[in-house]
Amino acid sequence: IGFLRLFPSNVFILTLYRGLTMDWNQLEELRRNKGNLVSTNSFLSTTNDYEAACFFAGNGNVDRDYVSVIFEISVNTKVKHSIPFAKIDYQSIFKDEDEVLFSIGAVFRVDETEEIREHLWKVNLTLTQIEDEQWNILTAHLNPK
Repeated sequence: IGFLRLFPSNVFILTLYRGLTMDWNQLEELRRNKGNLVSTNSFLSTTNDYEAACFFAGNGNVDRDYVSVIFEISVNTKVKHSIPFAKIDYQSIFKDEDEVLFSIGAVFRVDETEEIREHLWKVNLTLTQIEDEQWNILTAHLNPK
């Protein structure tokens, strides 16, 4: 599978964001798992635009049983990652979203969680080089020898 990574060559650490609403139990699980790894089981849409992520998260304006979460994702562009990701804003209907898409099986380390204000949290993640077993099965299926 060929994926393009269209980022400026002088950018070594790429910071991306994903905003969503989750229940408090899910946030607590992330907080308890600081330093541990989480993987995606689907494609993961992110953006370079913090404000866009806040919008998608609800900016803290959620029911009391839920919380707005901004994932701040650090990607070292000089490290060879086994999971492809691509800047796809040129393919998107929403050009202002500045979208970056991670493939299935991306593995992230949970670094920090921080309450920005009531009902709005930030979770720092770092893309790792660790391969996800589901990703390996998928690529083996798509690339038969």
